[in-house]
Amino acid sequence: MRFRETINARIKDNITQVMLVIETAIIFGVFQVLTNGTFLTSRNLTNIMMQGCVYSIMGIGIVFVMVSGNMDLSGGSVLGFLTAVGATMQVAGQGTLITILTMLLAGVAIGVWQGFWVAYRNLPSFIVTLTGMLMFRGLCLLVGGGATVGPVSKSFGAIGADYLPSFFTDKYYDSTIIIFAIVIVITVVVMFESRKNKQKYALPVESQPKFYGKILLVVFALILVAAILNSYQGLPYALLLLGALGCVFTYVSRNTVFGRYVFAIGGNSEATRLSGINVKRITLQVYILMGFLVAVASVVYLGRVGQATASAGKDFEFSAITGCIVGGVSTLGGIGSVPYAILGTILMTGLDNGMSLMNLDATYQYIVRSLVLLFAVAIDVASKTEKKS
Repeated sequence: MRFRETINARIKDNITQVMLVIETAIIFGVFQVLTNGTFLTSRNLTNIMMQGCVYSIMGIGIVFVMVSGNMDLSGGSVLGFLTAVGATMQVAGQGTLITILTMLLAGVAIGVWQGFWVAYRNLPSFIVTLTGMLMFRGLCLLVGGGATVGPVSKSFGAIGADYLPSFFTDKYYDSTIIIFAIVIVITVVVMFESRKNKQKYALPVESQPKFYGKILLVVFALILVAAILNSYQGLPYALLLLGALGCVFTYVSRNTVFGRYVFAIGGNSEATRLSGINVKRITLQVYILMGFLVAVASVVYLGRVGQATASAGKDFEFSAITGCIVGGVSTLGGIGSVPYAILGTILMTGLDNGMSLMNLDATYQYIVRSLVLLFAVAIDVASKTEKKS
């Protein structure tokens, strides 16, 4: 009986990972058939990963916001406003470094503004960021004059559109192979060290077959991504940046005091406050982090498209939030993972890409995306309610 309960508990804990793999396999397989083999070409998969970088970078910030028990609906509008600012500066002749720093500082300032109202004035984050969505969309139109602003300089565009050059030969993209080989080695070492530390402090660990199976799965996934990229033009700078940010904020969420406090606030804000933790300050810091990461995403997006438009960033927050929920971030707070949120946002990008390749009317695209969000939230709420009961 206890054995069965243990197995059921483990299945529930791993349901997010299992569902994500199943959803990805089904969606990608269906699109491969419906697009007559176009979807899973190396060129299109690379394009999906590059498009998904913007959603994923935003998604990293959304992980911290949602885990803390809050929400941010303004990400897309903030991105549109920041791209308008950056493109205007570029057209005016400002250098790439100054433009990027200005966009980052503006993103941090926006995070301070929204975080202040949520943390220190106790306004619902839904309302604060909903008003922010409207306000920054208006500021986007004001700064850009409702017209297309651009193009940006070649150095700025390299951030979002260029690929890492080969180190030694032009016959193949050896830089991609070298970087992924280093990543694989580091990943395996970290996984072994993590298991060793858990055993040292008598914490529960996976069985050896399951542990080694997970290592093989991770290594295979990394090799597969490297092969896809190397079959096209190699590793994009944007994807390299996403990987770096993913590693940094995965560490922050799992191994720092700030990360533990964010999860504690989302789990039980009042208990966290009574334990002596400054909930208001941590909440403000979460929104500052969100503003910074949206600014980084806006730099990547502007570099990729080369110009700012009045509709830049529209519905981006929807794809980022949906991707995070699909990746296991709970709408009820206290649960979330940066790596799986990134995978979820890439999956949402693949969904958008597949529907576009099929020339599916925008009417039906909206319906499909809304249903994906609805069912993802339903599964999240149902799984958490079941765990509490």
